[in-house]
Amino acid sequence: MTKTSALPPKKPSPIRKRLVVIGGILALCLSAIIVWLVYDGLTFRPTGIIAFECLGDKKAKFDTVLSAICVVNADGSNRKILVSIDTNLYAPAWSPNGEKLAFSDSINLYFINSDGSGLEKLAFQSSGVGGLNWSKDGLDLLVQATVDGVNGIYLFNIDTHDTKLLIAPADGIYRSIFSHNQLKVYYPITLGPSYSETAVFDLTSGLSENIGFLCSGAAVRPTGGNNLTCSGLGNLEFYDFDKNTYEPIQNWATITSGSREPAWSPDGEFIVYVQTYWPGFMGTRNGELWIMRADGSHPVKLTNGPADRNPAWRPQP
Repeated sequence: MTKTSALPPKKPSPIRKRLVVIGGILALCLSAIIVWLVYDGLTFRPTGIIAFECLGDKKAKFDTVLSAICVVNADGSNRKILVSIDTNLYAPAWSPNGEKLAFSDSINLYFINSDGSGLEKLAFQSSGVGGLNWSKDGLDLLVQATVDGVNGIYLFNIDTHDTKLLIAPADGIYRSIFSHNQLKVYYPITLGPSYSETAVFDLTSGLSENIGFLCSGAAVRPTGGNNLTCSGLGNLEFYDFDKNTYEPIQNWATITSGSREPAWSPDGEFIVYVQTYWPGFMGTRNGELWIMRADGSHPVKLTNGPADRNPAWRPQP
């Protein structure tokens, strides 16, 4: 009987080896991405309550739905109308202790408790009331308004109801805010029919200076220093005055649509902002709230609109 010798094992071709290596690398990358996504999702836990302008449950003439003030949990749950009356409501702003919410109807000021009780109306005897921002001690409120024909930024004392003119004229359409150290006020100045820049008013010297960039819907990071978060020409930007730098805050959501009116979480870890729809002719009745991390990552839709604007994150009581 003739013996046959065993054939030597077939060596894998170089191409097969490369495919095996590439497949292993891809599997590792995919596993890392899945782990990161799971970790990112589990650790993305903004908390608290956010107030904002919304469409209410009342109608004006010509069957137009009036804007109201709504609240929603930072995880998107328990959205509800906090207050709705027979006029449009704007510009919610929480007191520093989170117990009261201020807002306006463009003529008068209103205050309401965080649970929706104790609605109080204060006749401000003015027009264009908006741009509300509390001082850290809770004693005063920045108000952008026209009083006795003078368009400017006023300091309204919560207890005495005294009104003090700080800056005139101040005819921008966006809110004014205190700096983090409460020594300055950032406010808009109008340079043309459709363009504004930002100026800073020094409360100590009483002098103003144009700092030369568009900053609508401004916000100051509560845990930060000398900085400002703005919505410029439809994009969110972070200005650091100590470093003299600014960085755009971008992600897939902010790139694909207009983003504006940022507001910070009390811990400075998250930003809630308004994502506007296309086309732009939908105007102010156009928007939904989104939340992202401070660095712009993990954008998550919070509300479905259709007219959710001007968010204000409640400070921790």
